[in-house]
Amino acid sequence: CIHKNLSKNFDFKISLVGKNTDSIKIIATITEKSNPLKIQNLEIKTDGFYFDSFNNCDEVRSYSTKINDNLPSGDENDSGNLIVADFNFDGLEDFAVKNDPGGNGGPLYAYFLQAENKKFYKSSYLSDRVQFFPIKIDSIKKTMTTLVHASAYEKNRRVFKYNQKTKTWKLIYDKLE
Repeated sequence: CIHKNLSKNFDFKISLVGKNTDSIKIIATITEKSNPLKIQNLEIKTDGFYFDSFNNCDEVRSYSTKINDNLPSGDENDSGNLIVADFNFDGLEDFAVKNDPGGNGGPLYAYFLQAENKKFYKSSYLSDRVQFFPIKIDSIKKTMTTLVHASAYEKNRRVFKYNQKTKTWKLIYDKLE
């Protein structure tokens, strides 16, 4: 899938590499619109991934260019295969890629933040702790809220707050509802 309309500054190409569901890798190729020769390739490891998860190239979102930004999620917490947004509230475009189809709580995402040099790096905290795509991104409060199926009768609401001075995240709310 090639995406030229999700970012104001970058084009994305998403490729799947592998022969079976246990060894699939996602390759994200990011090209600067202003300098097409400047390319970054990121290898994204998957866990329990299915080839058909990326069958539809239209299952993407951009909060930057407003592509599909107001569409409801299909399956619970499934916000698409590739999502462009500003996850650390620094004014730069970041992105998330679905890297696990998930279970009852929905798919899991790998998050990549943009550095000042226009290179992307994986956010371990967002990828390992937040994991699910947020139902709310609040740029004023610098928070992201997830709401995930936790049991037959409850959902787990978690709110993560970003500290721009220390450039760190903290879980500030975690409750079953």
